[in-house]
Amino acid sequence: MQRDSQDQNGLNNDTEQEEIHEEEELINYDYLNYQPNPSKSLNTNTKSLQKSITLAANALKSCSSLLIIAGAGFGIDSGLPDYRGTRGFWNNYPPAAALSLSYSQFATADRYLLDPTLAWGFAAHLTQLYSSVTPHPGFSILHQLGKSRFKNNFFVYTSNVDNEFQKIGFPAERVYEAHGTVFMWQCVDPKICARENGGAEACWKPDPTEVPKLDQSNFRAEEPLPMCRVCKKRLARLNVSMFGDYKFVEKETKVQRQRFVEWEKGNKGKGKMGIIEIGCGVSEHSVRVEIGERKDG
Repeated sequence: MQRDSQDQNGLNNDTEQEEIHEEEELINYDYLNYQPNPSKSLNTNTKSLQKSITLAANALKSCSSLLIIAGAGFGIDSGLPDYRGTRGFWNNYPPAAALSLSYSQFATADRYLLDPTLAWGFAAHLTQLYSSVTPHPGFSILHQLGKSRFKNNFFVYTSNVDNEFQKIGFPAERVYEAHGTVFMWQCVDPKICARENGGAEACWKPDPTEVPKLDQSNFRAEEPLPMCRVCKKRLARLNVSMFGDYKFVEKETKVQRQRFVEWEKGNKGKGKMGIIEIGCGVSEHSVRVEIGERKDG
């Protein structure tokens, strides 16, 4: 498949593959002249992975731009929980297990209306978790690769909402967070809010002190809960696209998307684009679907 007349090099790196444990060697190697160290004894699976890395590095040599596509799996090595499957979610977030709710049933926009303190408890939990996380070395590797080999001609397209890319030094104007971020808020009913106040649907960056305290005994947020900064009479919520979410304010993501489209157009006809996909699993991930549609179109 091609994006217009532009050649593509798609590089897949699913998180289910065996990890390479020679972390320091990975951080320091010359990415585009990488060769496995023959002095080390490698098992069959690791040899196969090392071969894949060499092939990927060689493929990138012929590329003039780099698109990094990242899903939730990329954050696991930073210590972020894996919500894959009902059991994975329950193991990492006990209140959902007590209610017998799957991740897709729990993380919905309606949860803020059905059970506000529980919804904001989860929101506060995620905000605290993502605020304190230290991105793993893989983020630095990609950042260095984008700066050195591609002379800053790169873009990040991610479904993650944790700001790890920006935290490690990726410029905000080169990151498209397709599902929003926990570090932006909006009204629980943005359309009515906008109509009442004669403006467009709004989202904003809250002050960290506005995040409600989390009662660790029941994982519920302590009241008072955050209110919409615009209408001041409805609850605020995370500016994150949740399951079955028709109230997600796309104001910020549209700006990011436009930057991505302009970057993409600017590279059209200027050589091959390398695509590194990490942590998106093997399912029809939303980011993968959109990228596939763009390549076909």
